[in-house]
Amino acid sequence: MLDLSEGALPEVSSWTNTTGAYDTPADMPQYVTIRSTSYLFLKLFIAHFYDSAGNPTYMSPDVQPFNLPAIKGVQVVGGFEGRAEFALSLGPSTRYSVFTLTQPNRVVIDVYR
Repeated sequence: MLDLSEGALPEVSSWTNTTGAYDTPADMPQYVTIRSTSYLFLKLFIAHFYDSAGNPTYMSPDVQPFNLPAIKGVQVVGGFEGRAEFALSLGPSTRYSVFTLTQPNRVVIDVYR
C-alpha cells in the first residue's frame, strides 16, 4: 500500500512482464534489481517523491527485498516530471489487483497466489 497526501488521487497504471526490464526517462533499458519470475510495474501520475520545498515525501528504501511466497521485493524504478514508478518482483503463479482508496488517499496493491 502506498499512503498518499491529501488532494487529488494520481492516475495509476500497471503492467507486468517476465524479464524485469524497464526504460528510464532517457530511454535507457534497465532491469529490476531483485530477480524473480515475473514483475508488476506501477506508474502514478501526478505523484512526486519530493515536495515543493525539495523535502522527500517517500521515506522507504529504493530497493526493499522480502522473503515471501508472493512478493520478493519492491523497487523504485523512476521518478520524473510528475511520475512515480515502482516495480514489484513477484513469486511464481502470483496474481494482483491494484485500486485506490480515499480518506486517507492510498494506492493498494493486493498481491496473492
